[in-house]
Amino acid sequence: MTAMEVLIGVFILVIGLAGFFRAIVSQTVLNEHSRNFTLAMNDSRRVLERIRQQNTSDACVTPSALPPQLPVAYLSWDAWLADLNGGGGKSIRPDSNELIAVTCQKADNSGFCGAGDDPIHLTIAVCWRHRSRTIGDCTWNGNLLIENNPGASGDPNVVNSPAQLQTVMSCRR
Repeated sequence: MTAMEVLIGVFILVIGLAGFFRAIVSQTVLNEHSRNFTLAMNDSRRVLERIRQQNTSDACVTPSALPPQLPVAYLSWDAWLADLNGGGGKSIRPDSNELIAVTCQKADNSGFCGAGDDPIHLTIAVCWRHRSRTIGDCTWNGNLLIENNPGASGDPNVVNSPAQLQTVMSCRR
């Protein structure tokens, strides 16, 4: 074997190893993104299920998209989900890397819902951080995620996300 043949063989081996390591890194990133997406969908399902539960009683007159007021008065669904006594804690850690945005529209999508609207059209969207990128229709301010004005990327009344659930809700008795 000549030196030139050895160099060509080493060169081909290096290219093969570089491709192999690139595939490993790509699969690791894909696995991490898939995990975060699954956790975000799980959290949006938990919020949607809680909204369904609170609109299922004889006391329900008109459906509500507001977060529960017990055991404490929650200011947002994000706060409810983060509380261990509320939703049990967010799935994506740390908590500041995930935001639950619930938007409520009239059934005909003509604007935000108000008191007395029945049924209501709900959208539960989850934004999260993945490797210094924000996934979803939110903004990172350096410390936490902030919900953008609805409609930044489409419907003027909805916060959009890859992990998003929509439903029409009415009181269920």
